[in-house]
Amino acid sequence: MDITRLNNELSRTGEKIRYLQMLDRALRSWDPSRRKTKLPGPLILQIQTTDLCNGSCDMCPYSYKEKSDRANLMDRRLYVKILEELKNTGSVCNVIAMLQNEPLTDSNVHRLISDSKNILGSHVHTNIVTNGTLLSPSRADELIEAGLDTFTISIDAFCEQTYRSIRKGHDYNKMMFNVQSLLNRRQRPMVVVKFMKLAENTGEEKAFLHYWKKQGASVWIHESNNRAGTLDGYEKFRRNRPGFESGSISRMITDVINKTFSFCLRPFFMLEVLQDGRVILCNNDWNHEAVAGDLSKQSLDELWNGDVMNSYRHMLYTSIMDGDSICSRCSYSKGHFRNSD
Repeated sequence: MDITRLNNELSRTGEKIRYLQMLDRALRSWDPSRRKTKLPGPLILQIQTTDLCNGSCDMCPYSYKEKSDRANLMDRRLYVKILEELKNTGSVCNVIAMLQNEPLTDSNVHRLISDSKNILGSHVHTNIVTNGTLLSPSRADELIEAGLDTFTISIDAFCEQTYRSIRKGHDYNKMMFNVQSLLNRRQRPMVVVKFMKLAENTGEEKAFLHYWKKQGASVWIHESNNRAGTLDGYEKFRRNRPGFESGSISRMITDVINKTFSFCLRPFFMLEVLQDGRVILCNNDWNHEAVAGDLSKQSLDELWNGDVMNSYRHMLYTSIMDGDSICSRCSYSKGHFRNSD
Protein backbone atom coordinates (compact mmCIF):
# COMPACT_ATOMS: atom_id res chain seq x y z
CA MET A 1 0.00 0.00 0.00
CA ASP A 2 1.51 3.36 -1.07
CA ILE A 3 1.40 6.43 1.14
CA THR A 4 -1.57 8.02 -0.70
CA ARG A 5 -3.72 4.92 -0.30
CA LEU A 6 -2.66 4.58 3.34
CA ASN A 7 -3.55 8.21 4.04
CA ASN A 8 -6.94 7.77 2.38
CA GLU A 9 -7.71 4.64 4.40
CA LEU A 10 -6.71 6.40 7.60
CA SER A 11 -8.76 9.47 6.62
CA ARG A 12 -11.83 7.36 5.91
CA THR A 13 -11.37 5.47 9.18
CA GLY A 14 -10.94 8.76 11.04
CA GLU A 15 -14.07 10.13 9.35
CA LYS A 16 -16.12 7.18 10.60
CA ILE A 17 -14.71 7.52 14.10
CA ARG A 18 -15.77 11.18 14.10
CA TYR A 19 -19.18 10.14 12.79
CA LEU A 20 -19.50 7.59 15.60
CA GLN A 21 -18.60 10.31 18.10
CA MET A 22 -21.28 12.60 16.61
CA LEU A 23 -23.92 9.88 16.88
CA ASP A 24 -22.95 9.29 20.49
CA ARG A 25 -23.07 13.00 21.28
CA ALA A 26 -26.46 13.39 19.59
CA LEU A 27 -27.97 10.47 21.49
CA ARG A 28 -26.55 11.58 24.85
CA SER A 29 -27.94 15.08 24.22
CA TRP A 30 -31.50 13.83 23.84
CA ASP A 31 -33.63 14.30 26.97
CA PRO A 32 -36.49 11.77 26.66
CA SER A 33 -38.35 13.11 29.68
CA ARG A 34 -38.53 16.64 28.27
CA ARG A 35 -38.58 15.46 24.64
CA LYS A 36 -35.91 17.98 23.74
CA THR A 37 -32.30 17.95 22.67
CA LYS A 38 -29.55 19.71 24.58
CA LEU A 39 -27.61 20.30 21.35
CA PRO A 40 -27.75 24.02 20.52
CA GLY A 41 -27.82 23.21 16.81
CA PRO A 42 -27.01 20.54 14.23
CA LEU A 43 -23.64 18.86 13.92
CA ILE A 44 -24.06 18.42 10.15
CA LEU A 45 -25.70 20.75 7.65
CA GLN A 46 -26.87 19.16 4.38
CA ILE A 47 -27.99 21.89 2.02
CA GLN A 48 -29.52 22.19 -1.44
CA THR A 49 -28.23 25.18 -3.39
CA THR A 50 -30.22 24.16 -6.49
CA ASP A 51 -33.01 21.67 -7.09
CA LEU A 52 -31.62 20.58 -10.48
CA CYS A 53 -29.95 17.29 -11.44
CA ASN A 54 -28.50 16.34 -14.83
CA GLY A 55 -29.20 12.63 -14.34
CA SER A 56 -32.13 10.27 -14.61
CA CYS A 57 -31.20 7.24 -12.52
CA ASP A 58 -33.86 4.60 -11.94
CA MET A 59 -32.94 4.13 -8.27
CA CYS A 60 -33.46 7.84 -7.59
CA PRO A 61 -36.91 9.46 -7.26
CA TYR A 62 -35.61 12.50 -9.17
CA SER A 63 -35.96 10.52 -12.41
CA TYR A 64 -39.74 10.62 -12.24
CA LYS A 65 -40.61 13.51 -9.89
CA GLU A 66 -42.36 16.55 -11.30
CA LYS A 67 -39.85 19.23 -12.26
CA SER A 68 -40.13 22.94 -12.91
CA ASP A 69 -39.12 24.47 -16.25
CA ARG A 70 -35.98 25.98 -14.75
CA ALA A 71 -33.64 25.40 -11.87
CA ASN A 72 -34.50 27.02 -8.55
CA LEU A 73 -31.42 28.40 -6.81
CA MET A 74 -30.91 29.24 -3.16
CA ASP A 75 -30.60 32.95 -2.59
CA ARG A 76 -27.06 33.63 -1.38
CA ARG A 77 -28.44 35.94 1.33
CA LEU A 78 -30.47 33.05 2.72
CA TYR A 79 -27.42 30.80 2.59
CA VAL A 80 -25.35 33.34 4.53
CA LYS A 81 -28.19 33.86 7.03
CA ILE A 82 -28.26 30.11 7.74
CA LEU A 83 -24.48 30.01 8.15
CA GLU A 84 -24.49 33.02 10.50
CA GLU A 85 -27.10 31.37 12.72
CA LEU A 86 -25.11 28.13 12.69
CA LYS A 87 -22.01 30.05 13.68
CA ASN A 88 -23.83 31.36 16.75
CA THR A 89 -24.67 27.81 17.87
CA GLY A 90 -21.03 26.71 17.56
CA SER A 91 -22.29 23.19 16.87
CA VAL A 92 -21.75 22.42 13.20
CA CYS A 93 -18.79 20.24 12.21
CA ASN A 94 -19.61 19.40 8.60
CA VAL A 95 -21.33 21.11 5.65
CA ILE A 96 -22.49 18.85 2.79
CA ALA A 97 -23.35 20.69 -0.42
CA MET A 98 -25.89 18.23 -1.85
CA LEU A 99 -29.50 17.41 -1.18
CA GLN A 100 -31.75 15.70 -3.75
CA ASN A 101 -29.78 17.33 -6.60
CA GLU A 102 -26.55 17.48 -8.58
CA PRO A 103 -24.74 20.39 -6.90
CA LEU A 104 -22.44 21.09 -9.85
CA THR A 105 -25.42 22.26 -11.91
CA ASP A 106 -25.10 25.35 -9.68
CA SER A 107 -22.32 27.43 -11.25
CA ASN A 108 -21.83 29.32 -7.97
CA VAL A 109 -21.55 26.37 -5.60
CA HIS A 110 -17.82 27.00 -5.12
CA ARG A 111 -18.61 30.48 -3.79
CA LEU A 112 -21.00 28.95 -1.26
CA ILE A 113 -18.28 26.52 -0.16
CA SER A 114 -16.03 29.55 0.35
CA ASP A 115 -18.79 31.26 2.37
CA SER A 116 -19.00 28.16 4.58
CA LYS A 117 -15.29 28.33 5.36
CA ASN A 118 -15.23 32.10 5.85
CA ILE A 119 -18.24 32.23 8.17
CA LEU A 120 -18.00 28.95 10.09
CA GLY A 121 -14.20 28.67 10.18
CA SER A 122 -11.60 26.57 8.43
CA HIS A 123 -12.06 23.76 10.97
CA VAL A 124 -15.54 22.97 9.61
CA HIS A 125 -15.34 20.14 7.08
CA THR A 126 -16.91 20.79 3.66
CA ASN A 127 -18.03 18.02 1.33
CA ILE A 128 -19.67 17.90 -2.09
CA VAL A 129 -21.50 14.82 -3.37
CA THR A 130 -21.65 14.61 -7.17
CA ASN A 131 -22.11 12.15 -10.02
CA GLY A 132 -18.83 13.45 -11.46
CA THR A 133 -20.01 14.17 -15.00
CA LEU A 134 -19.69 17.95 -14.49
CA LEU A 135 -16.54 17.72 -12.36
CA SER A 136 -14.17 19.06 -15.02
CA PRO A 137 -10.60 20.01 -14.03
CA SER A 138 -11.60 23.69 -14.06
CA ARG A 139 -14.60 23.05 -11.75
CA ALA A 140 -12.33 21.02 -9.47
CA ASP A 141 -9.89 23.98 -9.40
CA GLU A 142 -12.68 26.32 -8.26
CA LEU A 143 -13.82 24.00 -5.49
CA ILE A 144 -10.30 23.26 -4.22
CA GLU A 145 -9.46 26.98 -4.18
CA ALA A 146 -12.70 27.59 -2.24
CA GLY A 147 -11.48 25.22 0.49
CA LEU A 148 -13.43 22.05 -0.21
CA ASP A 149 -12.24 19.18 2.00
CA THR A 150 -13.84 16.13 0.33
CA PHE A 151 -15.12 15.17 -3.11
CA THR A 152 -17.63 12.31 -2.92
CA ILE A 153 -18.49 10.82 -6.31
CA SER A 154 -21.37 8.40 -6.87
CA ILE A 155 -20.47 5.81 -9.55
CA ASP A 156 -22.31 2.60 -8.55
CA ALA A 157 -20.72 0.28 -11.11
CA PHE A 158 -17.41 -1.19 -12.23
CA CYS A 159 -18.30 -2.16 -15.80
CA GLU A 160 -19.18 0.54 -18.34
CA GLN A 161 -22.26 -1.34 -19.53
CA THR A 162 -23.57 -1.60 -15.96
CA TYR A 163 -22.88 2.09 -15.37
CA ARG A 164 -24.83 3.10 -18.47
CA SER A 165 -27.72 0.87 -17.41
CA ILE A 166 -27.90 2.31 -13.88
CA ARG A 167 -26.96 5.94 -14.53
CA LYS A 168 -29.02 6.62 -17.64
CA GLY A 169 -27.98 9.62 -19.69
CA HIS A 170 -24.60 9.97 -17.99
CA ASP A 171 -21.38 9.98 -19.99
CA TYR A 172 -19.18 7.17 -18.61
CA ASN A 173 -16.02 8.34 -20.38
CA LYS A 174 -16.43 11.93 -19.22
CA MET A 175 -17.03 10.80 -15.64
CA MET A 176 -13.96 8.54 -15.69
CA PHE A 177 -11.78 11.30 -17.16
CA ASN A 178 -12.95 13.79 -14.52
CA VAL A 179 -12.38 11.43 -11.59
CA GLN A 180 -9.02 10.23 -12.85
CA SER A 181 -7.89 13.82 -13.45
CA LEU A 182 -8.84 14.68 -9.89
CA LEU A 183 -7.02 11.66 -8.48
CA ASN A 184 -3.90 12.42 -10.56
CA ARG A 185 -3.39 15.80 -8.90
CA ARG A 186 -0.28 15.96 -6.76
CA GLN A 187 -2.12 17.82 -4.02
CA ARG A 188 -5.86 17.48 -3.64
CA PRO A 189 -8.59 17.04 -1.03
CA MET A 190 -9.85 13.60 -0.07
CA VAL A 191 -11.70 11.73 -2.86
CA VAL A 192 -14.39 9.16 -2.01
CA VAL A 193 -16.10 7.03 -4.67
CA LYS A 194 -19.48 5.47 -3.86
CA PHE A 195 -21.05 2.17 -4.86
CA MET A 196 -24.69 1.49 -4.04
CA LYS A 197 -25.55 -2.21 -3.94
CA LEU A 198 -28.21 -2.87 -6.58
CA ALA A 199 -29.51 -5.91 -8.42
CA GLU A 200 -27.84 -4.69 -11.63
CA ASN A 201 -24.33 -4.36 -10.19
CA THR A 202 -24.27 -7.66 -8.29
CA GLY A 203 -20.78 -9.11 -8.25
CA GLU A 204 -18.96 -5.89 -9.21
CA GLU A 205 -18.15 -4.37 -5.84
CA LYS A 206 -14.94 -6.33 -5.21
CA ALA A 207 -13.43 -5.21 -8.53
CA PHE A 208 -14.75 -1.67 -7.88
CA LEU A 209 -13.11 -1.60 -4.43
CA HIS A 210 -9.75 -2.89 -5.64
CA TYR A 211 -9.61 -0.67 -8.73
CA TRP A 212 -10.44 2.61 -7.02
CA LYS A 213 -8.28 1.99 -3.98
CA LYS A 214 -5.39 1.35 -6.37
CA GLN A 215 -6.13 4.77 -7.96
CA GLY A 216 -5.81 6.41 -4.55
CA ALA A 217 -9.50 6.95 -3.75
CA SER A 218 -11.38 5.96 -0.63
CA VAL A 219 -14.32 3.65 -1.32
CA TRP A 220 -17.81 3.72 0.19
CA ILE A 221 -19.96 0.66 -0.52
CA HIS A 222 -23.48 1.01 0.86
CA GLU A 223 -26.91 -0.58 0.80
CA SER A 224 -29.79 0.71 -1.29
CA ASN A 225 -32.97 1.92 0.39
CA ASN A 226 -36.54 2.66 -0.60
CA ARG A 227 -36.17 6.43 -0.07
CA ALA A 228 -38.74 6.40 2.72
CA GLY A 229 -41.27 4.72 0.47
CA THR A 230 -40.95 7.28 -2.36
CA LEU A 231 -38.94 5.05 -4.76
CA ASP A 232 -41.14 3.33 -7.32
CA GLY A 233 -40.15 -0.27 -8.06
CA TYR A 234 -37.73 -0.59 -5.14
CA GLU A 235 -38.07 -4.36 -5.05
CA LYS A 236 -36.82 -4.47 -8.64
CA PHE A 237 -33.67 -2.49 -7.84
CA ARG A 238 -32.70 -3.84 -4.43
CA ARG A 239 -30.07 -6.52 -3.84
CA ASN A 240 -31.70 -9.77 -2.69
CA ARG A 241 -28.57 -11.40 -1.39
CA PRO A 242 -25.51 -10.09 0.49
CA GLY A 243 -22.67 -8.82 -1.63
CA PHE A 244 -18.93 -8.49 -1.06
CA GLU A 245 -17.90 -7.15 2.31
CA SER A 246 -14.38 -5.93 2.89
CA GLY A 247 -12.61 -6.55 6.17
CA SER A 248 -11.15 -3.11 6.78
CA ILE A 249 -10.92 -1.27 10.06
CA SER A 250 -13.51 1.13 8.68
CA ARG A 251 -15.91 -1.79 8.09
CA MET A 252 -15.48 -2.87 11.72
CA ILE A 253 -16.35 0.65 12.86
CA THR A 254 -19.50 0.47 10.74
CA ASP A 255 -20.42 -2.80 12.48
CA VAL A 256 -20.01 -1.07 15.84
CA ILE A 257 -22.29 1.77 14.68
CA ASN A 258 -24.97 -0.63 13.48
CA LYS A 259 -24.91 -2.63 16.72
CA THR A 260 -24.81 0.41 18.99
CA PHE A 261 -27.47 2.59 17.36
CA SER A 262 -30.53 0.53 16.52
CA PHE A 263 -32.67 3.39 15.21
CA CYS A 264 -32.21 6.29 12.79
CA LEU A 265 -30.54 9.31 14.38
CA ARG A 266 -30.53 11.70 11.42
CA PRO A 267 -32.98 14.25 12.91
CA PHE A 268 -31.00 14.22 16.17
CA PHE A 269 -27.85 15.70 14.62
CA MET A 270 -28.52 16.77 11.01
CA LEU A 271 -30.25 19.77 9.47
CA GLU A 272 -31.42 19.27 5.86
CA VAL A 273 -32.34 22.48 4.05
CA LEU A 274 -33.99 22.84 0.63
CA GLN A 275 -33.13 25.71 -1.74
CA ASP A 276 -36.16 27.76 -0.62
CA GLY A 277 -35.27 27.49 3.08
CA ARG A 278 -37.66 24.70 4.06
CA VAL A 279 -36.16 22.11 6.40
CA ILE A 280 -37.08 18.48 5.76
CA LEU A 281 -36.65 15.74 8.29
CA CYS A 282 -34.60 13.47 6.05
CA ASN A 283 -32.84 13.48 2.67
CA ASN A 284 -35.04 10.53 1.67
CA ASP A 285 -38.21 12.64 1.99
CA TRP A 286 -38.54 13.34 -1.74
CA ASN A 287 -42.18 14.31 -1.46
CA HIS A 288 -41.36 16.84 1.27
CA GLU A 289 -43.98 15.45 3.62
CA ALA A 290 -42.12 16.04 6.88
CA VAL A 291 -41.30 19.75 6.73
CA ALA A 292 -40.05 20.95 10.11
CA GLY A 293 -40.13 24.64 9.25
CA ASP A 294 -38.77 27.33 6.97
CA LEU A 295 -35.48 29.13 7.65
CA SER A 296 -36.46 31.94 5.29
CA LYS A 297 -39.15 32.83 7.85
CA GLN A 298 -37.96 31.29 11.13
CA SER A 299 -34.83 31.31 13.21
CA LEU A 300 -32.64 28.24 13.45
CA ASP A 301 -33.08 28.23 17.21
CA GLU A 302 -36.87 27.92 17.18
CA LEU A 303 -36.86 25.34 14.41
CA TRP A 304 -34.05 23.09 15.71
CA ASN A 305 -35.72 22.44 19.06
CA GLY A 306 -39.24 22.99 17.80
CA ASP A 307 -42.25 20.74 18.21
CA VAL A 308 -42.05 19.14 14.76
CA MET A 309 -38.41 18.07 15.01
CA ASN A 310 -38.83 16.85 18.56
CA SER A 311 -41.96 14.87 17.79
CA TYR A 312 -40.09 12.90 15.14
CA ARG A 313 -37.11 12.43 17.45
CA HIS A 314 -39.41 11.07 20.16
CA MET A 315 -41.05 8.70 17.68
CA LEU A 316 -37.69 7.32 16.53
CA TYR A 317 -36.29 7.12 20.05
CA THR A 318 -39.27 5.13 21.34
CA SER A 319 -39.74 3.15 18.09
CA ILE A 320 -43.46 3.93 18.32
CA MET A 321 -44.11 4.78 14.69
CA ASP A 322 -46.98 6.85 13.40
CA GLY A 323 -48.44 4.66 10.65
CA ASP A 324 -48.67 7.62 8.28
CA SER A 325 -45.15 8.93 8.83
CA ILE A 326 -42.33 8.65 6.32
CA CYS A 327 -40.24 6.87 8.99
CA SER A 328 -42.77 4.03 9.17
CA ARG A 329 -42.33 3.45 5.43
CA CYS A 330 -38.53 3.68 5.40
CA SER A 331 -36.42 0.58 4.83
CA TYR A 332 -33.78 2.14 7.11
CA SER A 333 -36.16 2.61 10.03
CA LYS A 334 -34.45 -0.11 12.07
CA GLY A 335 -30.90 0.80 11.23
CA HIS A 336 -28.97 4.01 10.71
CA PHE A 337 -25.73 3.41 8.91
CA ARG A 338 -25.84 0.33 6.71
CA ASN A 339 -22.73 0.38 4.54
CA SER A 340 -19.28 -1.04 4.12
CA ASP A 341 -16.04 0.15 2.53
